Amino acid sequence: MPLRDLEYQARVLTRFDDYLTELATQKAKADKIAAANARETDPDLLRDVPNFPAKTWRALKEAGKLPSSRAKVPFSSRADGMRRPVPNVVFKVPTGGGKTYLAVSALSRIFGRYLGRSTGFVLWIVPNEAIYTQTKRQLTDRPHPYRQMLDVLSGNRVLLMEKGDKLDARDVDASLCVMLLMLQSANRPIGQSADQRHIADVQGPGRCPRVLPGRGRPRGPGASAQGDPEPTPRPRPAVPFGPWSRTRSAMRCG
Repeated sequence: MPLRDLEYQARVLTRFDDYLTELATQKAKADKIAAANARETDPDLLRDVPNFPAKTWRALKEAGKLPSSRAKVPFSSRADGMRRPVPNVVFKVPTGGGKTYLAVSALSRIFGRYLGRSTGFVLWIVPNEAIYTQTKRQLTDRPHPYRQMLDVLSGNRVLLMEKGDKLDARDVDASLCVMLLMLQSANRPIGQSADQRHIADVQGPGRCPRVLPGRGRPRGPGASAQGDPEPTPRPRPAVPFGPWSRTRSAMRCG
């Protein structure tokens, strides 16, 4: 199956290349300062380690390389569980616009241009069962162009995983581990049925899903006429990996 060559896809990937090039430069500077701090014995001589994704954003803005729709939007910082800055990228693509192609292409660039390696872990999240089935079929079919792109990236060391599969650090070191996960599945424990998900109305970054009135568990003592009371919000899990990029199908990579 030949890949479609759409002009806006090339434009998106060109902007992404610019971003990764600048990001790698700023990351190298931040790492150099962090290494110097580690060797320094005088606390008065320690330097602040810069937020390299923020500096990348500013550099691209000054160079006029941000998309016009984002040029006036303030930088939105992300951090992992150790409060280290984490890059964050979103591709906004129309329906049928090749989000899976852009996702695979972005992976090739992230690992090659920014991380400088061909193995690691990718968490690939899709919004529904239909896209899950389609993506799984494409990534497991070795003749498919998307799988071939991952094989080229990893040197034929792709390990496609699902939620119930065990993750071993040795696999991450030796293979490109791609864990495919459906959004609903990501929000419930292993073994919980679809009827027990209680997932609705995802309210955006930093907000917890809540139960919509009239949905979820059967009413019991103490439940209101509008349905079960909202569950206690859980904190968002920390992202322990490196850069993270997403299309409507989200990916975390590192």
